[in-house]
Amino acid sequence: MKIGLFNTEAGNGGAAIACRRLYAGLQNRQQDVSFIHVQTQQPLQKWKRLGLVALEKGPLRLCLARREDLFQFSTGTTGDPFIARKLRRFDVVNLHYINQGFLSLRQLESLARHRIPAVWTLHDMWAFTGGCHNSMGCDHFTGQCGDCFFMKNPAPRDYSHTVHRRKQALFNKLDIHIVTPSHWLARQAASSSLLRDKDIQVIPNPLSGKTFRPGDKTALRRELGLPADKKIILFAAAIASDYRKGVQYLQEALEIIAAREQDSADKYLLLVLGNMKADARNGQGFESRYTGFVSDEERMAAYYGAADVFVLPSLAENLPNSLIESLACGTPVVGFDVGGIPDIIQHRQNGYLARYKDAADLAEGILFTLDPGLQAELQQNARQSFLDNFEEQQQVTRYLELYESLCRSRS
Repeated sequence: MKIGLFNTEAGNGGAAIACRRLYAGLQNRQQDVSFIHVQTQQPLQKWKRLGLVALEKGPLRLCLARREDLFQFSTGTTGDPFIARKLRRFDVVNLHYINQGFLSLRQLESLARHRIPAVWTLHDMWAFTGGCHNSMGCDHFTGQCGDCFFMKNPAPRDYSHTVHRRKQALFNKLDIHIVTPSHWLARQAASSSLLRDKDIQVIPNPLSGKTFRPGDKTALRRELGLPADKKIILFAAAIASDYRKGVQYLQEALEIIAAREQDSADKYLLLVLGNMKADARNGQGFESRYTGFVSDEERMAAYYGAADVFVLPSLAENLPNSLIESLACGTPVVGFDVGGIPDIIQHRQNGYLARYKDAADLAEGILFTLDPGLQAELQQNARQSFLDNFEEQQQVTRYLELYESLCRSRS
């Protein structure tokens, strides 16, 4: 059985990381698997992709209401023919994130022509919407899309409706099976007009507990140059100042904690991993440190292990890798009750699930996880919940069973 994993990039970003880890897990099981992605180190592929992105985004810019949403909406109109030709090489294809000039909707039709079964692992909502990657509460995808708030001139038959119809024509041809990492995304997909009749299965993103594992907190802090006597609150995101990651709610929560504990505010440290604009580095109420973006997994695991709590107050998420990584390192987590986050956080067991957009409850959650009388139990529960629900071997086995069933049905 020849397996092909397709994702636009192999580097950073949640989908790329999840796909790369699945690839490594399948290799560890001695599977005949290939990871197809844009080879950014090859100038020809890199520039070709940039040209395809420009070809898609140029006309789109005229339709969108806000220029800053240019990469929040994709049309699937451009793709690399060199990549598309590789689709037919495999017995089963597993698509992940395929936008930004990687594969077009039209190119995916070759899967139907060659009768190749496909698994599509969704990392956002794009596969079943009229173009947006996250509908932000809009439910037009349950019908035919249109009247899209991303559009400059929303109308029943606007550009989102056109893209939706293209996808409908494609899905009518494909033998496609949907995987979602979270139950929330599975429910969204099942409610969509495009995927409600498709097979939908929930398989969390795999993660190896060998790299992400608990360590000696004192030794890790010494190695990272962090104070041994402070409660460390960790926040991490590639673009930490992105409002969708909820940094504004974290800042408000920390100000609440600082006001409540004026006499002991100096016992806390906020540690931010990721790129954060200088004008966003204020209002925390106590000492903060900023490392910039961290790509090395061993070092990332060290930061998780050195922290007392990891906070991710995202406003929209599928199944964030960072929360699972933190659990694997034995560090409890705090986040809002939104998207796939409830799949990860067991309220008051391995962390705290705060009310959506409620900074006061977020502050309560942070203080709850920092309670000295609860920390040992929370840390133990964090690691155990990872082993029970997200450990690599379980998820790789489930993917293999799905691939094998599709290949059997094809023959």
